This record gives sequence, structure tokens and C-alpha cells, in this order.
Amino acid sequence: GTAGEDGQFKVTIDLQKAGTKLEVVATDNAGNESETTTLFVKDATAPEKPLVNEVTDKDTSVTGHAEAESKVEVKIKGSVIGTESAGEDGQYQVIIDAQKAGTELVIVATDNSGNASDETPVVVKDVTAPEKPEVSTVSDKDTNITGLAEAGSKIEVKVNGVVIGTGKAEQDRKYQVTIRVQKAGTVLTVIAIDTAENESESVTIKVIDKTAPSFLTVNTVSDKSKEVTGKTEAGATVSVLIGTKIYPAKFDTSGNFKVIIPVQKAGTKVIVTAKDAAGNSVAKTITVIDKTAPVVPSVTTVTDLIKVVTGKAEAGAIVTVTIGTKKYIVKADIKGNYQVTIPVQKAGTKLLVTAKDAAGNISAAKSVIVIDKTAPLAPKIKTAVKSTTKEVSGTAEAYSTITIKVGKKVIGTAKADSKGKFKVKIKAQKKKTVLSVTATDRAKNVSKVVTVKVK
Repeated sequence: GTAGEDGQFKVTIDLQKAGTKLEVVATDNAGNESETTTLFVKDATAPEKPLVNEVTDKDTSVTGHAEAESKVEVKIKGSVIGTESAGEDGQYQVIIDAQKAGTELVIVATDNSGNASDETPVVVKDVTAPEKPEVSTVSDKDTNITGLAEAGSKIEVKVNGVVIGTGKAEQDRKYQVTIRVQKAGTVLTVIAIDTAENESESVTIKVIDKTAPSFLTVNTVSDKSKEVTGKTEAGATVSVLIGTKIYPAKFDTSGNFKVIIPVQKAGTKVIVTAKDAAGNSVAKTITVIDKTAPVVPSVTTVTDLIKVVTGKAEAGAIVTVTIGTKKYIVKADIKGNYQVTIPVQKAGTKLLVTAKDAAGNISAAKSVIVIDKTAPLAPKIKTAVKSTTKEVSGTAEAYSTITIKVGKKVIGTAKADSKGKFKVKIKAQKKKTVLSVTATDRAKNVSKVVTVKVK
């Protein structure tokens, strides 16, 4: 180039690399050259912004690539937390303290001429798994699982690897996951997954049994039973409480049980309890029923003259008098006394008397025969009795015994036949002797006296 009148000059050249040696010579119009001035090309170009590898919340260094031998600085909000020089190959490693996930780091490369690159930002990546969640007890009645986990984390509940419910931990770390009711003994696996998809260690919890045995059936127990039987959940333990006494059960794998007990009175309360392995129990109270028939009622004499049957039976029992096809019923009083009104019955009639208690048990029947208390009609004498008569005949009640007396002395007897005819042999009596004739039936009832005067 040519210098101006003021000596200023400008020479256009190609761009040269920083550090290139330049020689400048001035030549006047006579061709005389000045001394040579040596210049070096100054570095005024900023390095390219550095490349940065992924930084996690577990890393204690930042690595990447920058301009060879440049100074690499790592900053947080303008504050330098680490410095290191890049190697001749441009690789660098800056030692830092591990930073929280989400922290923004800024990396700058500065060359030896003090030119600083543009900043390269990088956010610290979360690669730290959440702590394993805390899980509250879960029973076979629960429809929710609760506990504590990392705030904001997603909670998954699995059974055999299959997710059965999800939820989210709130800022207070509390979570609640809705699930279907699970069977006792089911193993649940619970994990927490943070927003960076890091999974916690799993927590396993077994569903506990809070459900009482699903059923308990007890067969009827009577005042004649020596055992209590029934069926309940397989594996449950059965016991019977009577008063203060406890009787254990024998049972099979199907849940059938049998408990040996002493014979109990009707009305006794029996409490049967079935308890599963987890201690849940169900109880049933049964009342011993009356299966014992009342004792046979007593019956006072029944004659062919009375209209009331009386006697004693179990207190409060229903007393039935059966005569042929007819039944006559009354209730015994609190002392067991009873009175049953019946029509007057013929001698020889058979009565059956039973007592039925409140439980419907009927006693054996008491058989009673109506006895004869009716005197026969007075016999009729057909013989004209003379001082020579040695046989007196007539009619009376069939089969009755005819007795002839003189005063208190019996002078002859005979038995009437089935038609009532009789003949009584006597010794001949003096004239005007008075004979007293009676008929005595088989029940020993004596008729009125018939008198006959010997002619």
C-alpha cells in the first residue's frame, strides 16, 4: 500500500492465523528501504462454545470437549464451582461437588488470549432412585394402600408383577393407592418412581387376615346330646363354652367339627366359637332343646260315676285324655295338677292319658280302665218260697253273685248266667222266715236287698 501525506497507510492482506509473523518495510521514491518492522497476528477470535457430556446428580466432574488448552470454567448462577484446562486434544474434566438434580450448570471456555466462548448450559440429570416407600398395614378388607414416599413420586402396587393400582405422593410425602380387596396372604409389591423415571427399591407386604371365618353352622343340640357338631372354615379352631367350661373340638380338613360335652339341661345356652389362624373369630349361641318326654302322668281312679279325670303331670304340660276317637284336653297348672272333664263312661271303658311338654315331647300313655261303681239292680225272685222250698230262682245282673241270708247268716249263693238267670239252693226254712236276697256284681257292688217271707 502507499502511505498518505500524513504517513498513514493501509495494506489489504488475506486473514492470517493468530501468531503469524508479519514483516513490514517502507520504500521511498528513490527505492530506499526502511528497516524491517516485525509484527505477530493477535488472537481476537473467541473459542467455540464447549461441548458438555451429560451430568448427573451422582457425578463429581464435568467432562466434554473445548478449544485445545483453553481454560474451562463451570459456573452456577455466575459463581465458578470448578476450573480446568482442556488438553491438546480438547478434552477436559472439571472436578465439582455432586449437584442436586435440576441444577443448571454453565460451562465457558476461555482461550490463552482471554477470549471467552459462548456459554453452554446443562441441567443436572436425576439418576438417583427414590428411597423405598413406607407402606402401612394392608388387610383383606382394605381398598386403599397408604404410606409415605418421595414427594411427587408415582406409586405402583403390583401382585405377581401385574400393576393393580397407582397413586402419587403429595408434597407431605403421603400417598393413597386404591386397589381391589385382596385375599389374606397375598404378597403386594410397592415401588416409588420419581419424575426422572428412577425406580426405588421395592417393598413387599403380605395382606393380613382381618376377616372372621365366613360361616359357622351348628347342628341342633338337645338335652340328650353328648356332642356338638357342625361345620366352619377349614383350619379354624372351634371351642364350645358352657357356663365357665370350655370344650375343645376335633375337626377335619374340610372344616367339620365335633365337640364332646356332658349332657345338658334343656334351655342351657351353648356358645360355639370358630377362630382362624389370624385370630379372627365368629361365635354362635344356641339353646339346648328339650327332647325328653314328660314322665307318664298319674291318674286318680276313674269310675263309671264321675265326669272328671284328675291327676298329676309335668308342670304346664298339655294333658290329653283319649276315649275311643274322642280327645279331651286341658293344661296342667304350675304344680302339675290337672282336671279333665269327660262324659260319664261305662265301666270297663279304656282311657289313655298323655302329657305333652312345651317342646312338643309327648309322654308314654297311661292306660286307665273305668271301674264299676254302680250297684246292680235288685234281683227279681220268681220262686214262690214255701217251707218246703229248697231252690230259689229269678233274674239279676248277668254274672252277678246272688246271696240269700236269714238275718246275717248266708244260707245260699249262686251266680247268675250270661242272661242273668240264677238258681240258689237253700235249706227249707220255717214259715214266716224272712229271706234277704242281694246281687253283687263283679266289681263287688251290692244291689238293694229284696226280702221274701216264707209261706
